[in-house]
Amino acid sequence: MPNKLTSNTPTDYFILNNCPSKRPCKKLDCRHHLAIVWDNNGCSSPIFPDVGLRELPETCVLDVANRYNGLTLEDIGVLLGITPERVRQIEFKALRKIKKDMSVVVKQEA
Repeated sequence: MPNKLTSNTPTDYFILNNCPSKRPCKKLDCRHHLAIVWDNNGCSSPIFPDVGLRELPETCVLDVANRYNGLTLEDIGVLLGITPERVRQIEFKALRKIKKDMSVVVKQEA
C-alpha cells in the first residue's frame, strides 16, 4: 500500500515508495507503470502485448511527468501510442474523478 504523500511531485512519490531507479521499470504491479493496465477488479492486462518491456520508450508515467512539462495532447498521444482525442478523454475522466474524490475529502474534513 502506498504511503501518504507529503508533496505532489513525482520525485517525492519515487522516494516515499521505494520506486526502482533502474529503467525500464520492472515493478509491474505499480499503478504508474505504462506497460500494464488495471481494471476495477484488480485484474491486469498488457497495454502493448506484442512489445517487450525493454522496447517501450517509457515505462513509468511519473518519469514522463518529471521529464516533459507542458506536453500537448499530440505529444502525449505519440508517447502512449494513442490519438490526441483519446488523451483528452482520459484527461477529462481523470479530472472528473479527482473532483469527485476531492468533494468526498472535503465532506469528511467538515
